[in-house]
Amino acid sequence: MSVSVRTILLVTIVSLLIWIWSEGESLISRPVTVRIAFVDDASDLLVRTDESWRGTARVKLEGSTIGITSAEAILGAPLRLRPGQPGMPTEPGDRQIVDLTEALRGHPDIKRTGVTIVEVDPPNVVVRIVKLVRRELPVRAELPAELQIAGEATVTPAKVILRMPESAAATLPDTASAAAIVSDDDLRRLREDGPQTLPAAVRLPSSLAGVEPLTITPERVTVTIRLKKNVETVALPSVPVWVSLPPTEGTRWNVEVFDQFLRDVTITGPADLIKQIRDHQIIPIAEVRLSSDELEKSVESKEAVISGLPAGLDCTVASKLVKLKITPRPVPDKASPGRGPSAENPG
Repeated sequence: MSVSVRTILLVTIVSLLIWIWSEGESLISRPVTVRIAFVDDASDLLVRTDESWRGTARVKLEGSTIGITSAEAILGAPLRLRPGQPGMPTEPGDRQIVDLTEALRGHPDIKRTGVTIVEVDPPNVVVRIVKLVRRELPVRAELPAELQIAGEATVTPAKVILRMPESAAATLPDTASAAAIVSDDDLRRLREDGPQTLPAAVRLPSSLAGVEPLTITPERVTVTIRLKKNVETVALPSVPVWVSLPPTEGTRWNVEVFDQFLRDVTITGPADLIKQIRDHQIIPIAEVRLSSDELEKSVESKEAVISGLPAGLDCTVASKLVKLKITPRPVPDKASPGRGPSAENPG
């Protein structure tokens, strides 16, 4: 290839590159339709629009060809706006203004493209901003009256977390609770032996009917019950109190127990185990377990733990609190060495 041909080829390539660059940097304007989504994510403010809002805005962009191409790619997906961003309200209220022009101009993804937003139609939107709060509600099992169970039903978890408008939460009394509802099909599958755990749906108080938005975590719980069939109860007028100390502390402390017995102890469980308690084959005791720290602090009372019971028995006590008096034992004097001759009687 001759020098002149190579020169012509090089000039052509350079000219083409300059043209491509100039085309990319030349200023143009272009209208784009943008889909806008108001989201709250983990925010405590929720945006609600009325029926007149169609979810789109017409935006006129101005900038380089490269910049507008980048902006169009970004705007191809819904643009997500959150409370607190530029142009977005930061306080709850029924009529709050979203400045779409400011919101789009200040959006970090659009700003990175370097384009200018010349015009937005509509320029703003009237919305309702709802403040969301969290409220814990205890959950209680709601079972058919004809279902005879031993003791009380246990719900797991014992509480659910509601996320709802602040105005709705203000109407809930402090005593409000949710109900755990077990389906009829699950209740029909109950057996007569041992505790059983059933799935249950959470039902909220009627005062929350129609409240929106409202989320429940979790939406389902479990209920553990024991049927009363083949279950008996024995009432013990008293159970002796024992004191347990760490092995290394037994010789250092005197522990005086003022309450020698726990009173009004009720034990519920399978009939065969209850019979063993009545026949004194199973002997429950009330054990007060004291730690080294509790001995050092000379605690004046502690709850006893009912021990000596096999699994499957439930125990209730009027009061498990045992009054104590803890005192350190005197340290014994070491044996005195034999006395030598005194100065008065040298021997």
